[in-house]
Amino acid sequence: MNTVKVQHVSVTATGYKELEVCRGESSVCSGFQQFTKTRPDRTPSRSVVHGSPLHLRAVTAHVRTLGMIPAVIDEPTSSADGVKAEMSAYYDGLASNSAVARSLESGEDPEAVAASEPARRYFQMRKMREARRLGGFQSAQRLVEVGCATGQYTIRLSTEMGFRMTGVDISPRSIEIARELAASLSLGDEITYLQGDFERLECLDDDSHDGLVSFSCIRYVPDPLAALGQARRVVKPGGRVVVDFPNRFCPWFKYLKTRFGVNVHFEDRHFSAHEVRDMFTEAGLESVRFSKLLFTPTITPPPLLPAFKLLDLVGERTPGLKETAAIIMCSGQVPRN
Repeated sequence: MNTVKVQHVSVTATGYKELEVCRGESSVCSGFQQFTKTRPDRTPSRSVVHGSPLHLRAVTAHVRTLGMIPAVIDEPTSSADGVKAEMSAYYDGLASNSAVARSLESGEDPEAVAASEPARRYFQMRKMREARRLGGFQSAQRLVEVGCATGQYTIRLSTEMGFRMTGVDISPRSIEIARELAASLSLGDEITYLQGDFERLECLDDDSHDGLVSFSCIRYVPDPLAALGQARRVVKPGGRVVVDFPNRFCPWFKYLKTRFGVNVHFEDRHFSAHEVRDMFTEAGLESVRFSKLLFTPTITPPPLLPAFKLLDLVGERTPGLKETAAIIMCSGQVPRN
């Protein structure tokens, strides 16, 4: 894969970095060199520009630095749209081959299929309960889940936690299957599903929800800061945005995942707690708090699940060890004024 070489860096009045790059027609941002981050309201610091998933088609790209994670934002729009189309097609394929799709096609009970994977169900419920705790959400509040895929989290947030749910995903096939799943469970009138892009959320009105949750989604978004800005827009003042991130220091992501044959998803990225906190603050969210949880992989065999639950119980409370947990879950409040 070709790499992009930074030729020039300048600081704009708005605090963005303008990078001139040289590249071939199929180049992808990869391994940008170090440069100094300067913001009018920040102390200059050193930052590494990591590879962006955006395929560059223009000579200039604007980058906002976020601790160690910059995000290409303004240009090139056509290239960004191309990546989104590729991403949508990728997740259409995953949705069509998912366990949910197969159960709907075969007439199997979706709940029985979910029950056959106890580690996955435990993993998902742990994340949902922690999101509820960090968000301070109450039953009957209206929440939106962004990156809902085929609706497994959305349905449980509705049926098991009592929230009024809207699910949003970039993949039209995922939304189609999520609607079919909800209808098969007689929840078609209870849950709303919409196709939408986390970086834009044009399908949602301003201040339309009491809170927003997102699981295993923002890690694939080209511009996570834009996504958090949209989350702030659609949540009512005083409401909370709760998003999870894969922990950069978890050995599962760094060493073990591919060795156990688990698929590496499209443009996957990992984060530190410092980076996550900086992004939430940069997006204008307040009272930021986070937790680190889960050492249990979703592929854990049922006989080993009790041992892994014990590992979670101990590991999440042990200094040092908890820094290697799989998930960083972060919550920020939308300002009241």
